[in-house]
Amino acid sequence: MICRDRHLMKLGTPSLGLGLRSGFSGSGGIAIPALDLNFINGEALDGRITASGGVNGTRVNSSGLIVPATAPRFDYDPVTLVARGLLIEGARTNLVLRTDALDHAYWDAKNRITVSVDVLAGPDGTMNAEKIVETATSGEHQIGRNVITASTATLYAHSFYAKAGERTAMRAGDIYGLTSLTLFCNLNNGATSNKSGGTAGAVLFSAAAGNSWYRFGCADTSNATELGFVRF
Repeated sequence: MICRDRHLMKLGTPSLGLGLRSGFSGSGGIAIPALDLNFINGEALDGRITASGGVNGTRVNSSGLIVPATAPRFDYDPVTLVARGLLIEGARTNLVLRTDALDHAYWDAKNRITVSVDVLAGPDGTMNAEKIVETATSGEHQIGRNVITASTATLYAHSFYAKAGERTAMRAGDIYGLTSLTLFCNLNNGATSNKSGGTAGAVLFSAAAGNSWYRFGCADTSNATELGFVRF
Protein backbone atom coordinates (compact mmCIF):
# COMPACT_ATOMS: atom_id res chain seq x y z
CA MET A 1 0.00 0.00 0.00
CA ILE A 2 1.33 3.41 -0.95
CA CYS A 3 -0.12 6.49 0.69
CA ARG A 4 0.23 10.23 0.35
CA ASP A 5 -1.19 13.43 1.76
CA ARG A 6 -3.52 12.72 4.65
CA HIS A 7 -5.76 15.39 6.09
CA LEU A 8 -8.23 15.75 8.91
CA MET A 9 -10.09 19.02 8.50
CA LYS A 10 -12.78 21.17 10.00
CA LEU A 11 -14.97 22.00 7.06
CA GLY A 12 -16.70 25.12 5.84
CA THR A 13 -18.53 24.82 2.51
CA PRO A 14 -17.81 22.20 -0.18
CA SER A 15 -15.78 22.93 -3.29
CA LEU A 16 -17.52 23.45 -6.61
CA GLY A 17 -16.89 24.46 -10.18
CA LEU A 18 -18.87 27.56 -10.97
CA GLY A 19 -20.35 29.04 -14.11
CA LEU A 20 -22.66 32.04 -13.88
CA ARG A 21 -25.22 33.71 -16.13
CA SER A 22 -27.27 36.58 -14.86
CA GLY A 23 -29.52 39.45 -15.95
CA PHE A 24 -31.33 37.96 -18.96
CA SER A 25 -33.02 40.43 -21.29
CA GLY A 26 -34.23 40.44 -24.86
CA SER A 27 -37.14 40.80 -27.24
CA GLY A 28 -39.25 38.57 -29.40
CA GLY A 29 -39.01 35.71 -26.90
CA ILE A 30 -35.22 35.45 -27.27
CA ALA A 31 -33.28 35.72 -24.02
CA ILE A 32 -29.96 37.54 -24.27
CA PRO A 33 -27.73 37.32 -21.21
CA ALA A 34 -26.55 40.68 -19.92
CA LEU A 35 -23.68 38.91 -18.16
CA ASP A 36 -22.14 35.66 -19.42
CA LEU A 37 -19.17 34.36 -17.44
CA ASN A 38 -17.54 31.17 -18.69
CA PHE A 39 -15.00 29.55 -16.37
CA ILE A 40 -14.52 26.45 -18.51
CA ASN A 41 -12.82 27.85 -21.60
CA GLY A 42 -9.42 29.13 -20.56
CA GLU A 43 -7.84 30.26 -17.31
CA ALA A 44 -8.34 34.01 -17.49
CA LEU A 45 -10.96 35.84 -15.44
CA ASP A 46 -13.18 38.47 -16.96
CA GLY A 47 -11.65 41.89 -16.24
CA ARG A 48 -14.71 42.86 -14.21
CA ILE A 49 -14.01 40.13 -11.66
CA THR A 50 -11.40 40.11 -8.92
CA ALA A 51 -10.29 37.07 -6.93
CA SER A 52 -8.48 36.75 -3.62
CA GLY A 53 -7.62 34.14 -1.02
CA GLY A 54 -6.52 30.58 -1.46
CA VAL A 55 -3.21 30.89 0.38
CA ASN A 56 -1.74 27.37 0.75
CA GLY A 57 -4.43 26.11 -1.62
CA THR A 58 -4.09 23.56 -4.41
CA ARG A 59 -5.82 22.67 -7.64
CA VAL A 60 -5.61 19.97 -10.30
CA ASN A 61 -3.90 21.45 -13.35
CA SER A 62 -4.49 20.65 -17.03
CA SER A 63 -1.91 17.83 -16.80
CA GLY A 64 -3.89 16.14 -14.03
CA LEU A 65 -1.40 16.97 -11.27
CA ILE A 66 -2.12 18.53 -7.88
CA VAL A 67 -0.23 21.82 -7.74
CA PRO A 68 -0.08 24.81 -5.34
CA ALA A 69 -2.39 27.63 -6.39
CA THR A 70 -4.01 30.80 -5.12
CA ALA A 71 -7.24 32.35 -6.38
CA PRO A 72 -8.47 32.12 -9.03
CA ARG A 73 -8.04 28.34 -9.16
CA PHE A 74 -9.10 26.75 -12.44
CA ASP A 75 -9.59 23.04 -11.82
CA TYR A 76 -9.44 19.97 -14.07
CA ASP A 77 -10.52 16.35 -13.82
CA PRO A 78 -7.36 14.41 -12.84
CA VAL A 79 -8.28 11.45 -15.06
CA THR A 80 -9.99 12.89 -18.15
CA LEU A 81 -8.21 16.30 -17.92
CA VAL A 82 -11.53 18.00 -18.76
CA ALA A 83 -11.87 21.51 -17.34
CA ARG A 84 -14.15 21.65 -14.28
CA GLY A 85 -14.30 25.42 -13.90
CA LEU A 86 -13.45 27.71 -11.05
CA LEU A 87 -12.67 25.98 -7.75
CA ILE A 88 -14.32 27.76 -4.82
CA GLU A 89 -13.86 26.50 -1.28
CA GLY A 90 -14.84 27.72 2.15
CA ALA A 91 -12.43 28.10 5.04
CA ARG A 92 -10.99 24.95 6.55
CA THR A 93 -8.22 24.07 8.98
CA ASN A 94 -5.83 21.13 8.73
CA LEU A 95 -5.56 19.34 12.08
CA VAL A 96 -3.09 16.65 10.99
CA LEU A 97 0.48 17.68 10.17
CA ARG A 98 3.46 15.96 8.52
CA THR A 99 1.21 14.47 5.86
CA ASP A 100 4.13 13.93 3.50
CA ALA A 101 6.47 12.42 6.11
CA LEU A 102 4.92 9.26 7.49
CA ASP A 103 8.26 8.14 8.88
CA HIS A 104 8.30 11.16 11.22
CA ALA A 105 7.80 10.73 14.97
CA TYR A 106 4.66 12.87 14.65
CA TRP A 107 2.95 9.67 13.48
CA ASP A 108 3.13 8.14 16.94
CA ALA A 109 1.01 5.03 16.39
CA LYS A 110 3.13 2.79 14.18
CA ASN A 111 2.36 -0.85 14.87
CA ARG A 112 3.90 -3.76 12.95
CA ILE A 113 4.67 -1.76 9.80
CA THR A 114 7.65 -0.22 8.03
CA VAL A 115 7.64 3.04 6.07
CA SER A 116 9.77 3.58 2.96
CA VAL A 117 10.11 7.27 2.11
CA ASP A 118 9.74 8.95 -1.30
CA VAL A 119 9.61 5.75 -3.34
CA LEU A 120 7.00 6.74 -5.93
CA ALA A 121 5.56 9.78 -7.68
CA GLY A 122 2.54 11.09 -5.80
CA PRO A 123 -0.59 12.76 -7.20
CA ASP A 124 1.42 15.96 -7.65
CA GLY A 125 3.95 14.19 -9.91
CA THR A 126 6.91 14.46 -7.53
CA MET A 127 8.73 11.59 -5.78
CA ASN A 128 7.14 12.10 -2.39
CA ALA A 129 4.87 9.09 -1.79
CA GLU A 130 5.59 6.73 1.09
CA LYS A 131 5.16 2.97 0.98
CA ILE A 132 3.70 1.18 3.99
CA VAL A 133 4.49 -2.53 4.38
CA GLU A 134 3.30 -4.79 7.17
CA THR A 135 5.79 -6.86 9.15
CA ALA A 136 5.53 -10.63 9.64
CA THR A 137 4.43 -10.17 13.25
CA SER A 138 0.83 -11.22 13.86
CA GLY A 139 -1.62 -8.56 14.98
CA GLU A 140 -3.09 -5.31 13.72
CA HIS A 141 -0.85 -3.42 11.29
CA GLN A 142 -1.43 0.32 11.37
CA ILE A 143 -0.05 3.84 11.32
CA GLY A 144 -1.76 6.81 12.88
CA ARG A 145 -1.77 9.92 15.01
CA ASN A 146 -3.09 9.59 18.54
CA VAL A 147 -3.94 13.06 19.86
CA ILE A 148 -6.29 15.33 17.92
CA THR A 149 -8.65 17.65 19.76
CA ALA A 150 -12.25 17.53 18.60
CA SER A 151 -14.96 20.07 19.39
CA THR A 152 -18.53 19.00 19.96
CA ALA A 153 -21.13 19.35 17.18
CA THR A 154 -18.44 20.11 14.59
CA LEU A 155 -18.14 18.61 11.11
CA TYR A 156 -14.79 16.95 10.43
CA ALA A 157 -13.50 15.32 7.26
CA HIS A 158 -10.57 12.99 6.84
CA SER A 159 -9.14 12.36 3.37
CA PHE A 160 -6.02 10.72 1.97
CA TYR A 161 -4.54 9.47 -1.29
CA ALA A 162 -3.68 5.80 -1.71
CA LYS A 163 -2.47 3.47 -4.45
CA ALA A 164 -2.22 -0.31 -4.64
CA GLY A 165 1.21 -1.87 -4.18
CA GLU A 166 1.45 -5.50 -3.10
CA ARG A 167 -1.83 -5.00 -1.25
CA THR A 168 -5.08 -3.93 -2.87
CA ALA A 169 -7.20 -2.98 0.16
CA MET A 170 -6.89 -0.91 3.31
CA ARG A 171 -8.93 0.32 6.23
CA ALA A 172 -9.04 3.83 7.62
CA GLY A 173 -10.67 5.04 10.80
CA ASP A 174 -11.23 8.13 12.90
CA ILE A 175 -12.52 9.05 16.31
CA TYR A 176 -13.68 12.62 16.91
CA GLY A 177 -15.27 13.02 20.29
CA LEU A 178 -17.24 9.86 20.92
CA THR A 179 -17.88 9.29 17.21
CA SER A 180 -15.93 6.42 15.65
CA LEU A 181 -16.03 5.91 11.89
CA THR A 182 -14.37 3.21 9.77
CA LEU A 183 -14.20 2.74 6.01
CA PHE A 184 -12.72 0.00 3.86
CA CYS A 185 -11.01 1.03 0.62
CA ASN A 186 -10.52 -0.98 -2.57
CA LEU A 187 -7.24 0.29 -4.01
CA ASN A 188 -7.90 -1.31 -7.40
CA ASN A 189 -11.11 0.53 -8.26
CA GLY A 190 -11.56 3.20 -5.61
CA ALA A 191 -14.67 1.66 -4.05
CA THR A 192 -15.47 2.22 -0.37
CA SER A 193 -17.53 -0.21 1.64
CA ASN A 194 -18.49 -1.59 5.04
CA LYS A 195 -18.87 1.68 6.87
CA SER A 196 -19.10 1.10 10.58
CA GLY A 197 -19.68 3.49 13.44
CA GLY A 198 -20.29 7.19 13.03
CA THR A 199 -23.52 9.14 13.26
CA ALA A 200 -26.54 8.77 11.00
CA GLY A 201 -25.19 11.59 8.82
CA ALA A 202 -21.72 10.12 8.28
CA VAL A 203 -20.59 9.89 4.67
CA LEU A 204 -17.83 8.16 2.73
CA PHE A 205 -16.35 9.43 -0.52
CA SER A 206 -13.73 8.49 -3.09
CA ALA A 207 -12.51 9.78 -6.45
CA ALA A 208 -9.92 8.75 -9.02
CA ALA A 209 -6.87 11.03 -8.87
CA GLY A 210 -4.97 9.80 -11.95
CA ASN A 211 -2.11 7.33 -12.43
CA SER A 212 -3.96 4.69 -10.36
CA TRP A 213 -4.18 6.96 -7.31
CA TYR A 214 -7.48 7.38 -5.47
CA ARG A 215 -8.57 9.92 -2.93
CA PHE A 216 -10.59 8.34 -0.12
CA GLY A 217 -12.30 10.04 2.75
CA CYS A 218 -15.07 10.24 5.29
CA ALA A 219 -16.89 13.01 7.10
CA ASP A 220 -18.92 13.10 10.27
CA THR A 221 -20.05 15.42 13.05
CA SER A 222 -18.47 14.99 16.49
CA ASN A 223 -20.76 14.50 19.44
CA ALA A 224 -18.38 15.37 22.28
CA THR A 225 -15.30 17.43 23.06
CA GLU A 226 -12.51 14.92 23.49
CA LEU A 227 -9.17 13.83 22.11
CA GLY A 228 -9.34 11.72 18.98
CA PHE A 229 -7.12 9.91 16.52
CA VAL A 230 -6.77 8.84 12.91
CA ARG A 231 -5.65 5.38 11.79
CA PHE A 232 -4.68 3.60 8.57
